[in-house]
Amino acid sequence: MNKLNPTEMKFENNIEKYLNLIEYKSIHYKLYDRNLCLIKDEVLDFIKKTQKDSWQKLQNIYGDDTENKVLFRISSEISRRGAIDVFRNQVSDRGVYLDLCYFEPKSDLNPDHINLFKLNQFSLVRQLHYSTQNENSIDMVLLLNGIPIVTMELKNQLTGQNYKHSENQYRYTRDPKEPFLQFKRVLVHFCVDNNQVSMTTRLNGTKTRFFPYNKSIENPPVDNDYRSSYLWKEILNLNSLLDIIENFSHVSNEKEYYFNEQEYNFSGTVSAMGYSPIDPSYRYVLTENGKFYYSLDNGENWIMTSSFTGPGAHYFYGSTIWASSQELGKVFIGGSGYSNSPVYVSENHGQTFTAMDNGLPHTLVFQLAGTPDDAVLFAATEIGPYAYSRNEDEWFLLTGVSAPDQTYWTVDYIPEINTARFGTYGRGIWDFVLNENYQNYLGDVNNDLIVNIQDVILVISFILGNNIPTTQEFINSDLNEDNQINILDIVMIVDIIFDS
Repeated sequence: MNKLNPTEMKFENNIEKYLNLIEYKSIHYKLYDRNLCLIKDEVLDFIKKTQKDSWQKLQNIYGDDTENKVLFRISSEISRRGAIDVFRNQVSDRGVYLDLCYFEPKSDLNPDHINLFKLNQFSLVRQLHYSTQNENSIDMVLLLNGIPIVTMELKNQLTGQNYKHSENQYRYTRDPKEPFLQFKRVLVHFCVDNNQVSMTTRLNGTKTRFFPYNKSIENPPVDNDYRSSYLWKEILNLNSLLDIIENFSHVSNEKEYYFNEQEYNFSGTVSAMGYSPIDPSYRYVLTENGKFYYSLDNGENWIMTSSFTGPGAHYFYGSTIWASSQELGKVFIGGSGYSNSPVYVSENHGQTFTAMDNGLPHTLVFQLAGTPDDAVLFAATEIGPYAYSRNEDEWFLLTGVSAPDQTYWTVDYIPEINTARFGTYGRGIWDFVLNENYQNYLGDVNNDLIVNIQDVILVISFILGNNIPTTQEFINSDLNEDNQINILDIVMIVDIIFDS
């Protein structure tokens, strides 16, 4: 006696009827081999029809036991590599290579390939009894050339159940240790009701995660059909499914990450978080009201910087923290700078801060980034892209004559190409490339970060030939970039000293 509710049976009948029309062949579940996880006759029939020479070679090797040997090899390879991989990359048995499906040819130039493609055999099994331990069954399973590729648990909402009940069925009554339900053995598991669809590619007991598989947030109404009918009419049609197997399915090695929740009652909503890339146990928090907190022990304890209120936060983008990868304890923060500096720097993990507003107007700073050596800091702001030179101790606007004069929301520095990449809203991404000698401080010949009389004396010694400059010293001495060190460079260095 069939235990299916009549209304659920009607839903299954509707799907089966349509799939039969598009050349899915219905097969009784008793033809399914629970140990091999194959419909043996379908697998063998496909190979014998499409690869006669290969089959003959295998018969010469195995004799009367050819069918059993080949089926066991195919089942083992699917278990080891997954169905996607064996469909795409063949199965090798004693040096004989077997194709387990043929994808649609890209042109009509090869009639033999077209004929092989047409010999693919799609089938479906209702109430597939898959288990080696009990008589559990799955409502509908689709197969390609005898190899399972899709499972579906179906629910008709007239019975008071929906796709969520299917999800729980997979979670609580479908053991992922069963050979048939092991990861990669089939492509996808669908949960389907009259209106909605969800899916997963990996069963993991109660931890199984399902994802919506609808056309939109809700599937649109369909005249004289179920809202979910797009699944079997569009996705599961033969060409579409083969295209997905060939081009779009991807097996990734998932990793699970676990987080330890750390509670702390900050004085306001957290608007930015950061940590030191040198030692991640140093962590930083900025709140929407400009309060800065630092932790020296992986966030176990937090200290608020007293007598300091930094930049506030944008209502949507928050504020920004950028920690130096060169000096432990150096932290830059940015945010709303209408009534204070938009950017501050700390040299001691946030215990004290110094304003950095020389050349930077009162504006909103959305994101900060910098070069690995801290020589240049970049700011994406409400009024344009800015760069701060450590040597000049000043901010400079970068737009020039080519970049748009508008709000820049994001910035990242890409050290491999010496490029600061700024993002706008609606005007694209803009790259600002630093000169390869950007870190040089022209005039600072002895590299002590100060231009003074000692640098002039060193340049005079180069001109007189008393000393030979290194490459770095030559670059910093040749201020007018005429590829020689002479009296004009001395004049320019003296000008820098007096300007300072």
